[in-house]
Amino acid sequence: MTIIKQDSRTSPLIKHLGSSQTNIFPKCQFMQAQYRYQLRWFKRVIGFGLTFFSLAKLVWNEREAIYISKCYEECLGSEILKNSDTILPENEGKLVYLTGYLDIQSPLQQHPYGVSISAVKLKRRVQMYQWLEERVSHVDDFDDNSYQYRMVWKDKLIDSSGFLDPEKHANPTNFPVTTEIRINPEVFLGAFTLSDELKEKFRDFTAFTSGERPEWSEIKMHMGLYYHSADIWNPSIGDLRVQFSFAGLAETHVSIIAKQVGEELQPFLMSSEHTIFYMHEGQTSHSDILHIEHYSKTYEIWWTRGTTLIMTFIGCLLTANTLLLLSRRNVVVKNFLEMVPCQFALILSLVLWLLVIGSVWITFKPILGLLLLTFACCFFLYSASFGTSLDHDNGNNTFDTPGTRTDHLSITDSHQIPQMKKIFST
Repeated sequence: MTIIKQDSRTSPLIKHLGSSQTNIFPKCQFMQAQYRYQLRWFKRVIGFGLTFFSLAKLVWNEREAIYISKCYEECLGSEILKNSDTILPENEGKLVYLTGYLDIQSPLQQHPYGVSISAVKLKRRVQMYQWLEERVSHVDDFDDNSYQYRMVWKDKLIDSSGFLDPEKHANPTNFPVTTEIRINPEVFLGAFTLSDELKEKFRDFTAFTSGERPEWSEIKMHMGLYYHSADIWNPSIGDLRVQFSFAGLAETHVSIIAKQVGEELQPFLMSSEHTIFYMHEGQTSHSDILHIEHYSKTYEIWWTRGTTLIMTFIGCLLTANTLLLLSRRNVVVKNFLEMVPCQFALILSLVLWLLVIGSVWITFKPILGLLLLTFACCFFLYSASFGTSLDHDNGNNTFDTPGTRTDHLSITDSHQIPQMKKIFST
């Protein structure tokens, strides 16, 4: 039996692999440290940008809130005249309140369809029967994709030139009949005429069907729709279907607050540079109209305040480590750095949020502004004086402390430090 002894000497190939591994490992450490360094600065830039954007949005929102509050108080303090069916010359240029039934003398018509209705608006919605291309992905093979085609009703044109098979699935290039909204030129409330701005307030459309048959024989009716088709049960590509709806039917009871300009009701410009022209369906008093409008605007203001507070919190959370640039000898900074990052970001975002709101409102309501500023400063000083300390030995403190490496890597070889400095300098 022959026994083959393994040479105890290491082959040159194994030595080369071992030396290459020892050289690659520090490089991987340096690349990982560089990546963490760049990611940390990227988070700081995003955090600062998000914080500044949210605070700027908050300033704009609070200015709008002041304008709305001024407008609301001015409307409540002004004399809103309850005008009658007659035009009073002494109310010229003043804010008036009217309630009554809409008077529409000339109806809106669509002759080819036999549609005629006395309303403020008449909407014609047109859809076309077109090809639709859909991409189908197979579960087993992600690279194998196929396309299927089906015919659908669409309000907008589908461009078939980009289809995989455009010759067999070609769509028309235009609508023979387009979607449109017609507005009645003469709408009366008592002796007054509604302006175009007040007519735009009618936005609730109701679908309807005329009792008359269409004048054109190629137009067919079915389930409240008008079809431009030879066979409504088997439509062809390019066929149309039309639906009509109205807004602001005649004899509808409305309540309006607007400015009297001759025989017309127009928007009223307040001293706060906001316009007043409110229209509500039904018999609603002028005070109820003002309360409803003010409540809707207040809801939007508070929604923006909540979103800006969340955005400020996220921005402060991303930029928490920038406090390392401050002096560690400051007791206030030290207490903040010993907090949990989420707690620190929450305190800072609340303080900034209150400071911005208070500084904007101090010009309109000084007492409210001073209270907000005082509360923000007291809350900041209280949080800074009694910060929640953490045990630094358990590793839960996520803020960097002096004497620790920013990359959190254990560097054992002294010759690796100059290489690391060279990487960060580049």
